[in-house]
Amino acid sequence: MAIHKIILIGEFRFGFYEAAFSSSLKKAGLEVIEVPITFTSVFSFLYKVELYFTIIGPITNLFYKKLNKIVFNNQPQLILFWRPTQITPFLVNSLKQQYPSALLVSYNNDNPFGKEYQRGSGNLKRLWNNFISSIPAFDINIVYRKSNILDYQSVGSKNTLLFPPAFIPSAIPDFEDIDYKYDVVFIGYSEKKRINYLNCLIAAGVNVKIYGTGWNIQNLHPSYPYAEIYSVHGSGYFRCLREGRINIAFLSDLNEDVYTRRNFEIPGMGGLMLSERTEELLSFFEEGKEAFFFSTQEELLECVHFILANPAIQNQVRKAAKKKSYSAGYDLDSRVNKLLSELIPFCE
Repeated sequence: MAIHKIILIGEFRFGFYEAAFSSSLKKAGLEVIEVPITFTSVFSFLYKVELYFTIIGPITNLFYKKLNKIVFNNQPQLILFWRPTQITPFLVNSLKQQYPSALLVSYNNDNPFGKEYQRGSGNLKRLWNNFISSIPAFDINIVYRKSNILDYQSVGSKNTLLFPPAFIPSAIPDFEDIDYKYDVVFIGYSEKKRINYLNCLIAAGVNVKIYGTGWNIQNLHPSYPYAEIYSVHGSGYFRCLREGRINIAFLSDLNEDVYTRRNFEIPGMGGLMLSERTEELLSFFEEGKEAFFFSTQEELLECVHFILANPAIQNQVRKAAKKKSYSAGYDLDSRVNKLLSELIPFCE
């Protein structure tokens, strides 16, 4: 039995997650029934309460009744839950009993086993422990990072597949005229480690421009020349990246990441990536030829000075990085096609 029809369940809040994944599935020739987890008026508020306390209450059950009807009417070969948190083994097994021919699959780009999550708030502990208890009930669990394969297997995952992040070519605008306004651009949320690294550059006189959320100018070196730090999205995100001769990529300590989506977006758009070094990233991009990496503040500053002093190398690395991103299949369509090829044996 091949995969012809997929039900995709998720929040659909950001275009680069469920919606982009759905688009790639459709390009691969599949019929996709999108099921957003949304409610109106008072139901929306009550669902947020259930979501915060990870309670499987009347609103969550109302959604599953709706989902049950959708599955019954469409008879898909695969039901994929995108980052499910309002889930229990009972709900997964109930679907499995009613539709035994459909594969039940979870995908989670976060790290439910992250130490920081387990040390975090009660809400985070409840949320991820709730999801972890449901892992064995799924036929297949798709993970974002290789380290989670063993984590999932340790709690009873039947089948675990790796689906790394990707860049979306259609989301990248055409750059006819490139105007490098800054030496370094970073886009992302504030974190102590990131503040320390960026302050090292600012103190050394590097023209750094920061975009993102959670930033307090008071935490930056006094010589930081810009009065406001704001978030950017969509095409504006890529245009702001393109303003920097160098694009820094930090990894999330919270998720214990070895790569992020940005590690593929920057090279994919033809930017020059300077990222925290990991073995995984070194397996994707050749250091010094397709990207640059650092492990300490001293190495970061040394790399920045070297790159800025060599415009010819900048252009060579940008071209090589973009070429590698496409030829190696780091775009979302290629990632999805590979994933589908790995799912097909489970349908036979």
